[in-house]
Amino acid sequence: GIHIEQGRHALQDVIIPSFIPNDTIARPGSVHVITGPNSSGKSVYCKQVAIIVVLAQIGSCVPAKACKLGIVDAIYTRISSLESISLSQSSFFIDASQVAGMLRNATATSLVILDEWGKGTVEAEGMALFAATLNELLGRQREEAPLCFAATHFSDILSEQYLPMSNDRLCTFSMEYTVERRECEERLADLKANLHDRLLNEQT
Repeated sequence: GIHIEQGRHALQDVIIPSFIPNDTIARPGSVHVITGPNSSGKSVYCKQVAIIVVLAQIGSCVPAKACKLGIVDAIYTRISSLESISLSQSSFFIDASQVAGMLRNATATSLVILDEWGKGTVEAEGMALFAATLNELLGRQREEAPLCFAATHFSDILSEQYLPMSNDRLCTFSMEYTVERRECEERLADLKANLHDRLLNEQT
């Protein structure tokens, strides 16, 4: 399992004005589904866990107050892919290949990171792919299942229709953020200015 106290993302921590540390308590074989709006930090959190695992295993200092974890034999990710014209592979094909390799090769000591898996196709099919992947992991015996963190914007997936919500290995979390009123007003003013400029350009 993984136990991280006040973990931070090593890169995000130095490029943004404020970073809120996150705790992570994950039992072996558990599946953690993180939902939330865009820009709420879902992807950053998942990558943060993976970075801390890598740093800890090479004997480095980690960006956390405390960290305790077992040996991880591999980290499998579906984070972001680019199309390859030379190989005639779409980003969705690459994503599907990564997930298929993960399902074939991940062991009980592996870490799996799924970031917006299923986003590259229509919503209904994307939800089906995402749910099927998590159900396959949850269907394994605990002693045979990898530890998984999965970020998604498919908030509707958190129902018995798609996932076994009563399974004690399934953990769900939601990321949120707050925006100050002044910041909202500044963003709205920028949007209005950009829209005004665009309309003027179209007229001329």
